[in-house]
Amino acid sequence: MDAGSVGLLTDHVAAPVNALLGNMVHAAAGQAFLEWMRYRDAGELHRQLVVPEEASDRRTFDALMQCAARIAVTHSISQGAAERIVDTAVALRDRLPKVAECLRDGKLAPRYVRLIVERTDLVLDRENQQVVDTEIAAALRRRGSWSPSRIRDMVDRSVYRVDPDAVRARRKAAVDARGFWTERLEDGMARAALRRRGSWSPSRIRDMVDRSVYRVDPDAVRARRKAAVDARGFWTERLEDGMARVEATSTAEGAIAISRRVDALARAVCKNDGRTLAARKSDAHFCLIMGAAWECHCGNDDCDAPTIDDAAPAPRTVPGTGSSMTLHVICDLETVAGDGETPCFLDGYGVISPAHLEELLDEPGLTVAPIGHRDDPLAPHTPGNPYRPSTALDTVVRARSMYCDVAGCERAAWVCDIDHIHEYDHDHPAHGGQTCPGNTASKCRLHHNLKTHTDFLDDQTTGRDGRIQSVIITPEGLTVDGPAFDGTDLFPGLKDIQFTAPQNAPPADTTPPGNPEPAPTRRRPRLADKHARRQLEREHNRRTREAEEQAARDAEDDSPPPF
Repeated sequence: MDAGSVGLLTDHVAAPVNALLGNMVHAAAGQAFLEWMRYRDAGELHRQLVVPEEASDRRTFDALMQCAARIAVTHSISQGAAERIVDTAVALRDRLPKVAECLRDGKLAPRYVRLIVERTDLVLDRENQQVVDTEIAAALRRRGSWSPSRIRDMVDRSVYRVDPDAVRARRKAAVDARGFWTERLEDGMARAALRRRGSWSPSRIRDMVDRSVYRVDPDAVRARRKAAVDARGFWTERLEDGMARVEATSTAEGAIAISRRVDALARAVCKNDGRTLAARKSDAHFCLIMGAAWECHCGNDDCDAPTIDDAAPAPRTVPGTGSSMTLHVICDLETVAGDGETPCFLDGYGVISPAHLEELLDEPGLTVAPIGHRDDPLAPHTPGNPYRPSTALDTVVRARSMYCDVAGCERAAWVCDIDHIHEYDHDHPAHGGQTCPGNTASKCRLHHNLKTHTDFLDDQTTGRDGRIQSVIITPEGLTVDGPAFDGTDLFPGLKDIQFTAPQNAPPADTTPPGNPEPAPTRRRPRLADKHARRQLEREHNRRTREAEEQAARDAEDDSPPPF
């Protein structure tokens, strides 16, 4: 495309400052247009794939999840991010078409779209939706600039004027949005890798870049590692609406340990606990730090969450999880011996330096398990059970994958399943689906089940250089390449590990495979859940508003006379 044909600078070198700034503004408007186009197309996907089934679709892997999965793999983003795109697209299409036009025309920055969608989510009446959409669009087209706070206040004003019960309670929303997460910080020639066939996720991009940096200047990496450890700290930050953020920097292995313990405790509730997983993690973090009892919030006497004492009265409490854990580090034997400078890989974190490995080697309880260092081939499956991968194959596949093998997914390999690309035939193993390096890959439970219970397919081939290339195939037949960067880029020796040919005998396990498990279902369609949630929040807002109005009237009645 010629820049001049769309009103942009054709030569930016030595251009006037104001011309460069104006060009950047036009480029931002162009980004808004492209984002509008993406939402428009996502909305059309929803109309074609989801609308015909959403009123009665009780499948766990329902039409909405499958629609978002198509977007996730083609964009190399997470399933959650793809579902947010669909949700936003539907809101712009059905509730906020004039706001969508503002995005198309460059009057609304893409970063504010989600804020507007969420703040208007409880406006259910069609006429009220049109009024709110019109008022917000008119304000956005007004001369002037916007900030997140001004956008929020403008939207809330419009919503309150037409539907007071639909105003999102900021305090309640802030409390509900509490969460716990860990973030990878740094220190733990990209062109050739980026041009390679395959998809990229943030973690794989980061690992590829780190590998290059660690190889080029290991001494600088060692110094950075020491400085990063010395700079670790702890702090809190004040947030709006009576909330705060608690942050700390830690070694990668320390953060993984904390994250796993918080996650384990947060999941120790029954299915009737109404909190989100993120909120439960926030509460679990507080309980672990303060030594407080962990409670399931179902409020039921017959709660089936784990308990310290089955006779304990409600609220039921569960014990904290233990502190022991396993970390998986992949490295060359030369680096372990101190004779190499090859970067290493910490599962759940990413690429780490040899200097970091030296610290881990000093940890008590460490076990070094060499693999592939002998000349004899390794067994690909457990003795007598050709379906079950051996420890060696399990390790090699996870080390090769590093993460879930589906494009865009960043689930760590050692918490993934080992999946047979071509399904293992329990009745006739010789027919295919063997347990071998070329037919196994790591998949997170979501993508494993998505393949099992829907029409998504996958495949992988081994190139002449020994590199395995995976693909995922959508129900319509669109083929999307899997990761462009994997463990063999860090550890080429993984491609040289040999396994014996898998046996084709039936597995020794006497448990019959039976029929495939039925696809999991929901209690009710997701659309019904969404409507019920909105109505519940509106009812809460109505009761709160009426109570405040009554309190104000009571205060007026109790005030002394003005004389």
